[in-house]
Amino acid sequence: MPEGNGTWSGLGSSSGNTYVLSEEHNQFVVTGCNLQGMLLGDSRNVIIDCSSFCSIRDIWVNPVVNTSRAPGDVAVVCSGVGCCQTPIPIGRPNYTVQFKYLDLEYMGKLPMALRIAERGWFDGVSAQMLNESATDAQVQQVPVPVVLDWVVAST
Repeated sequence: MPEGNGTWSGLGSSSGNTYVLSEEHNQFVVTGCNLQGMLLGDSRNVIIDCSSFCSIRDIWVNPVVNTSRAPGDVAVVCSGVGCCQTPIPIGRPNYTVQFKYLDLEYMGKLPMALRIAERGWFDGVSAQMLNESATDAQVQQVPVPVVLDWVVAST
């Protein structure tokens, strides 16, 4: 199965870890079909794991995202099909990011992406991100806000 990894680094992560990811204001977002994304700590321990699953019936018969809103509703919600979003329990200055496909059958049906993003951001762009006709390049160009906390290192 195809897999990959990379690094997410916040502002100041190379200069004494002045900033860490805000646990309260961010989430981990995975989009794509049958894809597992993980954030790992310094010792390669899993901090969070999020998986997104698709089947042909889920994608083309049922909506991937719930776009119907009642008056007073604030957001479009990821239904768990084609996307996964979860809180980040440990704020760090950087993470190792890993992904792997769990099944290749629907690989490429939806653009694949793993993001750390401000809570609520994905709700506003989910219809654009989970569009079958969107390309990976188009989805990767969408700016993603993230909230950092300022910290003082102990001596």
